[in-house]
Amino acid sequence: MLSMSMSSLRRFATAALGLAAILLAVTSMVRAGSDVFAVMIQALLLTGAAFLLWFAALGNQPSERTKLARTLQIGAVVGGIAFVAGFFGPLLFSPGSNQGPLLGIFITGPAGFVLGCIGGLVWTSFVQSPEGEAVGVC
Repeated sequence: MLSMSMSSLRRFATAALGLAAILLAVTSMVRAGSDVFAVMIQALLLTGAAFLLWFAALGNQPSERTKLARTLQIGAVVGGIAFVAGFFGPLLFSPGSNQGPLLGIFITGPAGFVLGCIGGLVWTSFVQSPEGEAVGVC
């Protein structure tokens, strides 16, 4: 009984943290306007909040944890590739630019992670596992 209440308490705390992150991201998006760097930070914050809420709502199911992990893995791979392209691309194509690597750090890396997570969510929603059941959130 104690472990059940601790698990519920952890999931409640995770949900509260996710909702607080969404509130913070939305309020700062309103203030940021069209600042590209701020929008990337808020997009990362919203993605993290979505994962926190997904875990809080369905994290007690092992199949959902697998879907969540696969979505994060796809996001990390796509974000890593986008980061490398944005970091080293300007160094190769414009060696005189001293701010070239910032593109990968602040723009392409976070954008790749967010888009990779969205793609991972779509992938796990429609791809069938070897056991014949859907691997994603429906």
